[in-house]
This record gives sequence, structure tokens and C-alpha cells, in this order.
Amino acid sequence: AFEPLAPGETAWFRWQFSNADGDGGSLRSGLAVNNLVISIAEPTSTQPESDIPLKVTLDQNYPNPFNPATNITFTLAQSEHVQLHVYNMQGQRVATLVNEQRSSGSHNVTFNAENLASGLYMYRLQAGSASITKIMMLVK
Repeated sequence: AFEPLAPGETAWFRWQFSNADGDGGSLRSGLAVNNLVISIAEPTSTQPESDIPLKVTLDQNYPNPFNPATNITFTLAQSEHVQLHVYNMQGQRVATLVNEQRSSGSHNVTFNAENLASGLYMYRLQAGSASITKIMMLVK
């Protein structure tokens, strides 16, 4: 039985494998492993992984298709001024959902389209140099 190794500890192992001819006599072949060294390294970090994203993302709205409201989630790698607009398929802005400074992390916005006609709409997130556009469907 082997005791578990702790970080920074080293263990040496030695094995020998052989194949006898079956009559208890001579050794026909064999293999020896001498001084196999296993070291357990110290952890490079004791901090848990961060929940802060590495880049700006824009998720697909949910539900989609929707009536009359849907949720739009986006993430920011750092605090930035954010604009989130909704456009009809002619490119006309029909709603501004966000136009303010937002902190890093995940953000959720509800879009209520009760005053709009059924159809496809684009939503565009602009944050810093990032610009991401997605399409959603309103069905009444």
C-alpha cells in the first residue's frame, strides 16, 4: 500500500517484472524499472478561478420566440459604458435597453415588446470596442 504524497514530497519506486518458464527454473525474460521518481508539485495558485469573464459576450435572448417579454444576458470583462439597443429589420431603433456604465460580470435585461408588431428584431450590444448583434423573434 502506498501513502498519498503531499505537495513537495517525492517518492522512489522500484519494480521488477519477470516471466519464468513455468517449472520454477530459469528466467526467460525480465524487465526492471529502477528509481522511478514521482514528485508532487506545489500548487501554483490557491485562489479559486474567477467568475469574471475574459471578454464581452452577448447571449441569445430567452425565450425566443417570445411574447411579449424576453430576457437578454450579457457579460463584461471590465467596467465599461454599455449600450444595448433593439432595431427592427429596417434598421430603425425601436428601444434602448441600456445606456450607462456597468460593472464587470454578468447582467440581465428584460425587453418588453408589447407595443411592437410581430416579426424579427435585432439587438446590439456595444461595450468598449466590442459590438455584438443577435436576432430575436416576437410572435403575437
